[in-house]
Amino acid sequence: RLYNPTSYTMDAYIKFTSDAAARDKMAKATQYFSRYMYWSLLTADPKSERGLMFKQIYSLVGTCRKLPRLGKTVNELHKFSHMLTEVSNSPVDWGLNAAVRLGYAYYWLYDNIGFLQKATVIKSETKASYEAAKGWIIAVVATLVLKARAFSK
Repeated sequence: RLYNPTSYTMDAYIKFTSDAAARDKMAKATQYFSRYMYWSLLTADPKSERGLMFKQIYSLVGTCRKLPRLGKTVNELHKFSHMLTEVSNSPVDWGLNAAVRLGYAYYWLYDNIGFLQKATVIKSETKASYEAAKGWIIAVVATLVLKARAFSK
């Protein structure tokens, strides 16, 4: 039997892209490659058709990457509901964990609203990305404080 390198690489590609996280990584790579290309081409020539094409690809892939995230708010609220039944030795750690879960729930809610606005499913004056960023920063800061507390113990 002859060795066929394309068969191996195709099998590896199919195995890699069968995972949802891997598909998102491929989409993210496409998105940021397009971002670099549009920046590079439009910096050199602000009227570059190819640069404008890459700018559209960047925007479209960014919007499409949000589709699988619809409903993530429910996941975070579910995690939070489990926290309500757990006994914690440290009320501070419990509060920080609650801030993480609720911060991410807020982030996902407004991230989803932003997607639906871009997809013109809903019309709203809400600056969804600004609101999403608030939830994200709360969750990240609470996570950092939790990690710092765990490290200092």
